[in-house]
This record gives sequence, C-alpha cells and structure tokens, in this order.
Amino acid sequence: MVREDREKTALLVSYANQKGIQEEDINKIMISILSLKRIFNDICKNFDRKINLVTDMLSYTELFIPFVNVLLSIINNKLIDTTLISNKSFNDLKDSDIKYKMIINRILHKLLVVVNNVSKFQNVKNSNILRVNDEFKSPMFKTTKIQNNK
Repeated sequence: MVREDREKTALLVSYANQKGIQEEDINKIMISILSLKRIFNDICKNFDRKINLVTDMLSYTELFIPFVNVLLSIINNKLIDTTLISNKSFNDLKDSDIKYKMIINRILHKLLVVVNNVSKFQNVKNSNILRVNDEFKSPMFKTTKIQNNK
C-alpha cells in the first residue's frame, strides 16, 4: 500500500502500538488517506497534473488546500457519506461507478468555482466596486488617518 521502506514502516507501526493505537485503526487511516489520494488524483487529472505518491499530493498546495476546503465543506453539508470514503470497499469502486462519479463531480464543481474565482480579487481594479467612500464610513473603519485639530 505505501511505497516506504518496510523497516521504517515497521518502526512506525510498533511506535503506534506502543502508544495504544491498534493496527485496525492504522488500517482505517491508511484506507482514508489512499481514498483521498485517489480522489485528489482524479481531480488533478482535470488540471493536467499527476499524483503518484501522497507526498505529490501535498506538494501541489495551490490545488490541495482548496481541495481540502471544498471537501470539508461538502462533508459538513452532508453531501458525501464519509463512511463510504473510509471504507475498504471504496477502493473497489470503479471510476465508472455512479457513486464515485457523483463524488468527483461534486468536488470538481465546487473546486472550479473556488479556483477560477480567486484571481478576481488579485487585480486592484476589480475591487473598486467594493470600495466605499471614506466620508460615509464610521470613523473606526476609515482608511485615511484622522487628523488631530489641536
């Protein structure tokens, strides 16, 4: 499952066992991480990127952080069943399966909205619409310095 040195993996598992973490809990975590990697890999294909390892997933921060935010939003709104993702049978779902397609489409739809709209506010001219004249603002929200008339 993991492309790491077996000795290092055995050390990590034994350390986790010493701390009271059971092997079945470690397996659940691994299944969840691999499921997220699979979903993120399929999302990245739409952005012409390829993920081979979990570290690759983390290296694409410009896409991974919005992906995590979108995924958390979808989970919080109960649009994805988290037990499906953390279940071993998730890896048996084929890419053509309707459940898997729905998960990918929901994430991709929200992710495209987030990624495509971020650049809108990077241009200062686009923010002119949002600016309010200082004279109408409350004194504590004014951007210009208040001059002291002493």
